[in-house]
Amino acid sequence: MLITEDFNNNMNSHCLEMIVIPTGSLDSDKKRVSKAMDYYASKEQKPQLIVVGNLQKDESGRLIENSQQYAIYKRLRQEYGLKPSNLRVEGYSNNTLENFIYLSQKIKNRNVNDLKISTNFTHYLRFKLFEKQAKKEGLLSKKIKLTPLYTSESFQEFIRGIFAYVQDYLILKKTGSLENAKLKKQKKEVI
Repeated sequence: MLITEDFNNNMNSHCLEMIVIPTGSLDSDKKRVSKAMDYYASKEQKPQLIVVGNLQKDESGRLIENSQQYAIYKRLRQEYGLKPSNLRVEGYSNNTLENFIYLSQKIKNRNVNDLKISTNFTHYLRFKLFEKQAKKEGLLSKKIKLTPLYTSESFQEFIRGIFAYVQDYLILKKTGSLENAKLKKQKKEVI
């Protein structure tokens, strides 16, 4: 199945720009897809697209076809006519930190120099926080830049986003690395 194909084996080697669509709430997903596709449609040289977020699977390990991530993939294919060669799904991450870590692994040693993140302001701030740390740790090339494709954000989303940023900042400061921060967040989510 295309969604589970190895991203690295199929990535276009001359891709310099990539649009990242992180999953979140249903409302934010709609905004992120629309913003990403507006940008995509404006480009003559079409960038790669990647949806980052955990693919939901049933007890037997099969993809749940009515899951949110699958719905995004389906919408991109059906509504926007994307071909499988233009779209990838990361499929493992459960939060913004993991989105960033797994995305970094997917693009490592690839000719990507511009990541367009389709999301709201406060979520983008968290991506920038992780970008800085990843470059410091050598997990992300210093030539790669993150640029936002901003979506709207309600006041409640803004407040939640600021709290999430502070929490991620403190965890990162306390643990000293992205991988240690990931492990600490996973322990908190289990509790």
